[in-house]
Amino acid sequence: MTYITTNTWGFGKLPYANISTKKNRLKKYDGNVYLEDGQEFEIELFNPSKSQVLAVIKLNGERISQSGIIVRPGERIWLERYLDKNSRFKFETYQVGNSKEVEEAIANNGLVEVEFYNEKKYSYINPSSGRIYNDQGSTLEYRDWE
Repeated sequence: MTYITTNTWGFGKLPYANISTKKNRLKKYDGNVYLEDGQEFEIELFNPSKSQVLAVIKLNGERISQSGIIVRPGERIWLERYLDKNSRFKFETYQVGNSKEVEEAIANNGLVEVEFYNEKKYSYINPSSGRIYNDQGSTLEYRDWE
C-alpha cells in the first residue's frame, strides 16, 4: 500500500497522515507500508498548525466521501471507517492476469491519498462605514472612502 500526503500551503507546521493498525503507525519503506490480505487499518491525521484544516481522503484513486473531515489545531484523529458508510478500512488482495491492460486497470490499487486544505478566511467590507470585518464579525481595520 502506498500513501501520499499533499498540503495546499508551504509554510509553518504542516498537517500529515500515517497508516496505522490499532493506533500504531506502520513503518514506511520507500513510501510503502505492508499489510496482510484482509487486515483492517486506520488513517491517522494530525494537525500541528494553528489553523483548522480539511482532510480529503482517497482510497484506490476514489474519494471515500463527498465531504472531508475537519482537523482542528493540535488534533489527532485515527479514522478507521468510511465517512458515508458503516464499513471499516480493509486491505484486500486478489489475483489478476499479467497484461498492460490489467496493469493500467489496477494502477491505483492500494493507493491512499490525503489532501489537506487550509481554512479560507473571508472579510466583509461595509461600504457605508469603510469598516472591514472578518468572518467572526470583528472589525479588522477602518478606512475612509473617498
